[in-house]
Formats: sequence, structure tokens, C-alpha cells
Amino acid sequence: MHLSDLSQPGVPWMDIRDVIEVDGKPLPDRKARLERMFQADPNWTTNRARKIIEESARFNIGPVRRTINAPAIPLLVLYPPNQHRFTFSRIGEDKVDRVAAWKVAFQETRRPTLIRAADNGSDMPSAGTFWIDPDTGEVVRAELQCGAFSETRSTVTYRRHPTFGLRLVVEMVEKATGDEGEWVEGKCVYSNFRRFETGGRVVVPKPPVGK
Repeated sequence: MHLSDLSQPGVPWMDIRDVIEVDGKPLPDRKARLERMFQADPNWTTNRARKIIEESARFNIGPVRRTINAPAIPLLVLYPPNQHRFTFSRIGEDKVDRVAAWKVAFQETRRPTLIRAADNGSDMPSAGTFWIDPDTGEVVRAELQCGAFSETRSTVTYRRHPTFGLRLVVEMVEKATGDEGEWVEGKCVYSNFRRFETGGRVVVPKPPVGK
């Protein structure tokens, strides 16, 4: 299972997972392997984006092939260029982290679908639920399900970070089922958030003496 077309405006970002160790053992080829993919060609292409995402998923747990097990994927449903693909309906209220959130269900109705099967590219309609803080419009939890015979379901919880002033993912629970009945369940916990920062200064050369 993967996103259908990374070249479209409906896919404005990518989740990249840089795996450092597997089963407690450091990866021998980990050093700069993602950096090498970015540096191989200065011209960005859709094919390059796909390869980077597949590299990020190379050490997924379980036999089900997938690249959509990332915490920002459900938010693509709410991205304005994608909203016309779905129908939305408020189905109630629920409390999440002491927030009285609205439950908003969604169902994908357009083809081709946002998520496609990894083997043959067939449509995999998405459905699910958002828990939304009505006072701020923030998503506090999201559940995304797609596929019929081959199915994946992920539930992501977002919590406001006191330093950054926005909601960041704190947990993702995933269940994925393959065509042959194989399945995998897992839970990811996120912490130690950091902001990448850089700086610079412009140095204006002094004019030659006498001019």
C-alpha cells in the first residue's frame, strides 16, 4: 500500500524514517544512506521521492508491504486539494486527552484513490474518523482505514507540545493485513522532538582602497 501519485499537489509532504538499529544491532549501511539518495541527483523527481519513501520502509515489521504507516498520512485527507475526494459527517463527541472533541467520519468517493495497492496499483478507498477540537480546529486523534481484502488501519494521537506550540504525534497504533491473511500489529511512541535550525550571515566585501 502506497500513496498513488507523489507528483500531485495533494501530496505536499513525505514522512521519512531513518532506521538506526534493528533488534538492538546497528545497521552496517545506515551511515548517510538516506543522504546519498538525496545527493545522487540534484534534480528532484517523483521517482526519487518514491525511492526515498521505500527506503524509509525497508525495515517495516511484518510481512505486509506498505509505505503508508506514517503518522502524518491521515492528515492528507484534510489537506484542501484532497477534500473533494471525501464525504464528511459529524457522528458525535468523545473526550481525548481531556479535550471534548467532535468525531467526524470520512469516506473516500473519488477514483483513482489516494492510496493504491503496492502490487498492482488497484484502488484502495479510505475511510475513518477524525477527533477534532471544536475550539481550535486541531486534530487530536485520527483513524485511517483502507482496502478491502488487503487492509490497513492506523490510529494516531496528536498532543500539543509546550515548546513548539502545536500538536505533534505521540502515538501510532497500526494493524495491517495482507492478501494471504498474514497480518502485523504494532505501536509506535514518539518523543524527544527537536527543531532543525540553521543560520547564516551576509558579509559585504569592503571596496578597494581609493575607490
